[in-house]
Amino acid sequence: MKFLFKVFLFTILTSHMVCAREIIVVTYNSHQDLALLTREILMNHFIIPKKLITLKQTLDPCQKIDNPIMHLCVNEQRELLLVELKKEIVTKSFGVFLLTTNK
Repeated sequence: MKFLFKVFLFTILTSHMVCAREIIVVTYNSHQDLALLTREILMNHFIIPKKLITLKQTLDPCQKIDNPIMHLCVNEQRELLLVELKKEIVTKSFGVFLLTTNK
C-alpha cells in the first residue's frame, strides 16, 4: 500500500495539472497542535514528504481556499474535517487508492 501511495505522489508531482499548486493544506485557527499532529500522521503513516504538506493559520480554517488537491481543517471543536478533495486528479493519478479507501 505504501508503494502505491508513493506512485500516486510521484504521478501528482509530475503532472502538468498541478504546477505551482499546493498538494495538501491543513488549516487551523487556534489548534496548531492538531495541525502538527495531522502533518506527522500524514508523513509517518502515509509516507508523504513534509514539503507536500502546508500548514496555514487562518481566521476561518474550514473556508475553501484556492487550488489545493486536498484541504483539511481543524475546527474550533478540535475536529479534523475534509474540506476539499480534487477527486478527478486523484482518480486520474491513482484510481487504485480510491478503490481501496472507499470500502
